[in-house]
Amino acid sequence: MIINSNSVLSTVSPKKPVRTWLVFRTVAFLMLLFIIPAENILSQTIIDSQEGLVESIQDHYRNDSRDKFFKFMRLFGSYWVIIGASPLLLHIGDCRDTLKTILIICMSAYLNSVIALSQREPRPFWVDVHIDPVICELGFGSPSKETMIGVTFFATILIEYFHSFNIWIRIVAYSFVIILQGLLGYSAIYLGVQFPHQVIMSCIIVFVYLTACFAFDERLTELVLKSGFSYSENRFYIIYWIIGTVILLFIAMIIFNFVTLAPDNEMNLKWLKEAGVIST
Repeated sequence: MIINSNSVLSTVSPKKPVRTWLVFRTVAFLMLLFIIPAENILSQTIIDSQEGLVESIQDHYRNDSRDKFFKFMRLFGSYWVIIGASPLLLHIGDCRDTLKTILIICMSAYLNSVIALSQREPRPFWVDVHIDPVICELGFGSPSKETMIGVTFFATILIEYFHSFNIWIRIVAYSFVIILQGLLGYSAIYLGVQFPHQVIMSCIIVFVYLTACFAFDERLTELVLKSGFSYSENRFYIIYWIIGTVILLFIAMIIFNFVTLAPDNEMNLKWLKEAGVIST
């Protein structure tokens, strides 16, 4: 028996788009216009002022049990969260929400890589030999990959799956996620892999990013529906996705080459010295 995919789509109930408040859009715009550029300009001054803070946290609060706990917390911002939760969400939730959530998170990971390459901020143990990297993370320090993935994932889940629930259920859910992400952010500082301002800026970038995503929620939902279903009628969308992916990869390669090959963008020798001390 042949089933017409259009008839299947016609039985899918219309989905009410998520609305973003005007105040959220305004705050996100101001952050994008002022706070993010200001942090990029003043990053070295901020880093110099926070070296002692990270070192003090490690000197006064570190022990083996806390090391293990905060290493475990990092899993909530890893790609394993996406891999483990996506099949579950696909079975218990609206398939459109799940596909859109996966798309938003994957684009967040790409955005993280591009911003990190463009900003080239060091990790704490690169600039201060007294800071112990409990886990030796690779790549630049800002934005924090785990913070961006974790906040993007859990915030998107809350917005997509809990925005129509009772107010008390939403309060409990949001409180749990805030505590979880607070521990995730603190773990990055405690483990010596991020400065406090890098964690905060990661949250700000995610806020701006998600505000932009859900400002176009209706269009994004339609795009996901046409891309993920009704292959025969909408297979040209796959061509669009392939072209878009190639373009994104090309952009990343250009930025990487610009950062690593440009003569005026040489790596800070102090970072290499401290990293060499750690590696030995």
